[in-house]
Amino acid sequence: MNTLALLLALLPLGAAAPPTPTPVGPAARDDREPPAPRPAATEPTPPPRDDVPPRAADHAEASDALELRELFAMLRDRSPKLAAERAKIEVAKARFQGAKVYPNPIVNFQALQLLSGYNQNGFGTYTVFLQQPVLIAGQRVMRRRAAAAEQAKAEAEVERSFHDLAAEGRHLFASLQARQRHHGILERAVTDLERVRSVVEARHSAGAESRYDVVRIGLEVAKWRAKLPASTAEIHDAGGKIGVLVGRPRWRPTAAGTLAPTGFDADPEVLWPDVERTQPSIQAARRNQTLAARELQVARREAMPTPTLGFGIVGIDNFFSMSALGGVTMPLPVFDWGQGPVAKARAEAHVADLETKAVLAEAKAELERAVDVMRERRTALAQFERDVLAQTEGIQRMAEDSYVTGQASILELIDALEIHYEVELEHIDLVEAVVQAEIDLLHVLGRIEEEP
Repeated sequence: MNTLALLLALLPLGAAAPPTPTPVGPAARDDREPPAPRPAATEPTPPPRDDVPPRAADHAEASDALELRELFAMLRDRSPKLAAERAKIEVAKARFQGAKVYPNPIVNFQALQLLSGYNQNGFGTYTVFLQQPVLIAGQRVMRRRAAAAEQAKAEAEVERSFHDLAAEGRHLFASLQARQRHHGILERAVTDLERVRSVVEARHSAGAESRYDVVRIGLEVAKWRAKLPASTAEIHDAGGKIGVLVGRPRWRPTAAGTLAPTGFDADPEVLWPDVERTQPSIQAARRNQTLAARELQVARREAMPTPTLGFGIVGIDNFFSMSALGGVTMPLPVFDWGQGPVAKARAEAHVADLETKAVLAEAKAELERAVDVMRERRTALAQFERDVLAQTEGIQRMAEDSYVTGQASILELIDALEIHYEVELEHIDLVEAVVQAEIDLLHVLGRIEEEP
């Protein structure tokens, strides 16, 4: 009868018990059954979905539970970095307004007054002369084109900045999900160890266990419980970084959803043409290249002489005579024909060409690297699930049966429990590594907002 009672007491050890409330708020709970042995697979098996708190309707007043799409929306609307980049578009628009205006006319008034002697024209001569520079070399057209190119570049820079911010936020989001899963596993481990302690204390009271066994299991419970504050700190750290990223430094959100690989695959040779057309960093580099070419055109047009047309009236007080006066003023490009600005613009255009080539080469190399890393991490995860994770359940059950029948000591049962939960923690780390590799690949592909 004692053996049957102990067996019934140990049966719930492998089951997932609801975790106690944690100091981090509505953290995701891991309500999975213990993993059963799994057949070998070429792709990693996503872990079961965790329960998460309900989502707030308005992301502007988001609750502690944050979804990935809400994070992207908040980054686009609230991020201080993105707001600074977006302000540069207004600078480009202001330049476009300035490119449309004409040069101001010039008014010249002169008075000639006789002081001594004799002047046959009388005592005074008065001249009013109006001049207007005429842009005959198409400077205004080139200025408008350059301003439009600068505005397009500013918009591309905003999109590139958002893409980088979204990648950073998604990395933090996946890390937060992993930390929450870690916390749930630690809570389950503490719960199971406390149940074992209750059984050991009951057996000690009945004289079946020594005082050492009671102290030893108590020490193990304390050791795993001591891991919970550090786990809570990691959750707060990851959530706080997300809050800083979206411009809410005191916010500590939790991540909704399930940490699981998307399972998509990629062929660098097949995807490269699309990446070359759509990757935000490549688009920004090409817009900068276009702007540099437009600036070179502006410099060449600005180097051309601008004539000034003039018309005026000359009045003489002798018999009140009035005369018309007209003419053209043209600078002669003898010493300065704009060679300095043109050379500078040509050098900047060359730099922009080299930067574009560098960005293309870097993006292609990064695409190949990201694909290789993602495949290798998936292989490691699949091998771990096949060879390690599927075996822990059997070891734990054998240790429980041996302990109930007296064939194993309390140390062996504790060792089996530790192996079980340490393997689960390592499994979460491997899943996170795969997810992070997929995020890197989505970043290179220019599809960072894509969800499974």
